[in-house]
Amino acid sequence: MAKYYQFTPIQTAHTTLRFNDTGANSLTIKEFDTNVVMLDGDQVEIDALVAAQPVEISMTELTFDEFFALAVKSNQAKFALENLDKKFKADVQEITGQVAMSEVVSWDKQEKLAKEHLLDTTKPAPQLQALADARGFGETTEALALKIVANAEAYEKAYLTILGAHQAVRKAIFTS
Repeated sequence: MAKYYQFTPIQTAHTTLRFNDTGANSLTIKEFDTNVVMLDGDQVEIDALVAAQPVEISMTELTFDEFFALAVKSNQAKFALENLDKKFKADVQEITGQVAMSEVVSWDKQEKLAKEHLLDTTKPAPQLQALADARGFGETTEALALKIVANAEAYEKAYLTILGAHQAVRKAIFTS
């Protein structure tokens, strides 16, 4: 079970008193430069470690939300999140390929038009027809609509896989 604490480093004449993790061999400890620490493991060991801290540093237990609000402001979190966000953008770029952003933003509308057309292929679909004609592949609006829907489903699956992994790592930065 994880517990979260804030502490106040105290400058003495010769040193700075701060959180000390000495002797916490089986605990998972994450300390952030915003003077918060996450301790995860055996409750008895957590309590013993907290009790062994210098009383001057005023250890205060926090809720996860309080901890998160402080931890996310740390330099460690900023660095980790910046790198994580760069990787996320690169991963999304990998699945969109060299497609211009101006085209990517049209994908939702294309998918909507394609699904509407596939509900009743006897109705005219002037926007899809214009796209099919401009592509110059000689495809019908129905064939184009099927391609659009298939591509949208493939993109959504790939994107959600990347997004889920991104969110899991983002959460792990603060909770494990």
